[in-house]
Amino acid sequence: MIGYLRGKLITCYEGKALIWIGAGESPLGIGYTVNLPQSTCYTNLQVGEILELFIYHHIREAAFDLYGFFSKSEKEIFMTLLSVSGIGPKLALNIISHLSPANLVESIFSKNRDILLDIPGIGKKMAERIILELYDPIKKKIENDGTLAEEIKRTKMQNTPLKTIPQIMFDEAKEALMHLGFREGEIVNVFKQFETQTIAPESTEKLIRQALVQLS
Repeated sequence: MIGYLRGKLITCYEGKALIWIGAGESPLGIGYTVNLPQSTCYTNLQVGEILELFIYHHIREAAFDLYGFFSKSEKEIFMTLLSVSGIGPKLALNIISHLSPANLVESIFSKNRDILLDIPGIGKKMAERIILELYDPIKKKIENDGTLAEEIKRTKMQNTPLKTIPQIMFDEAKEALMHLGFREGEIVNVFKQFETQTIAPESTEKLIRQALVQLS
């Protein structure tokens, strides 16, 4: 059974990636076709980059299919989804493509089926079945696997809605920095970087101090 692959991306199309695995400097190698989620971090892959994927090897009568994930938590959640009656690898991958592990876990724990209903292919009965059948198994997995719990927590923090800088704080800080000789364009670019953080500066003074660190 294949559980992990590290190799060069040869091509990526329609949710499938061809990964080349070689040995040292040898021109010889082997290529594996891997099914990937269609979330943003997978659709923006560049040909030639090195990928490390945690693999789920699905064996059926007429095929041997590989499903790859960047994180162990995605693979674990994917495999847990397969335990739900009526969910096969394709539907499980579709769910992973639309929801991060953290968001999926949160929807199950909060019993929020509306989040699941936004996923193509998921109806009311399937959404209720996912919540009913996975609540206890996922809870046990998180309790017993500290790595999984930490990874889900980290993903949840990364997915927290971004905080924007209040306009008055933005204007005051920009004016102060321009008086110090910095150009408006470079100031605005630094402020945009702060807005990609989950915690924006709390005051004009802090905003100015953080900006000075980036501008100096």
